[in-house]
Amino acid sequence: MPGSQGTTKLGSCSWFREQLPARNKSFLLAVPSNTLVRDLTEPNPSYGCRGRPRRVPFQRADRYSAAVSLDAWQTIDVRGGEKGSLVVQAIRTLVQARTEGRPEAVAEFLVVVREQQSDGTWKHDYLLSNAPLATPMEEFARALKAEHRIEECLERAKGEAGLADYQVRTWVGWHHH
Repeated sequence: MPGSQGTTKLGSCSWFREQLPARNKSFLLAVPSNTLVRDLTEPNPSYGCRGRPRRVPFQRADRYSAAVSLDAWQTIDVRGGEKGSLVVQAIRTLVQARTEGRPEAVAEFLVVVREQQSDGTWKHDYLLSNAPLATPMEEFARALKAEHRIEECLERAKGEAGLADYQVRTWVGWHHH
């Protein structure tokens, strides 16, 4: 899950990311900060007429975002909240990701969303997406920040249905409940 510590990030699995477009599904999946990406919007280094043409090198997603200029970050007001508006900053670029030791065959968006914490530090979320080029940044931020509301709704529904403290272990037990 995006931003969660110690959880598996679904975007780390290249097989999973390949299967979603094959099923005609779009995705926005969290990846670790050390995911290697090659920025496809950068021009390749000059060719010296020897060997294979050089390409822009792969770099970690966190290092890529740290090198982005401050004016490239887009400020987005995601939604109102109990403690005021939820405001984040985001960037995106078209990349070739390198996961599980091999470069991916398709281009994806690297989306980095950062949120300033109460102590002044920034919390970063790194995501890969196959969304259409025209997808606005606000949609990426909205989808990322909807995670917590969805989890809250599921917890509330489990409590209302009486499943909050009930562990179903068998098919018969589920249907009797």
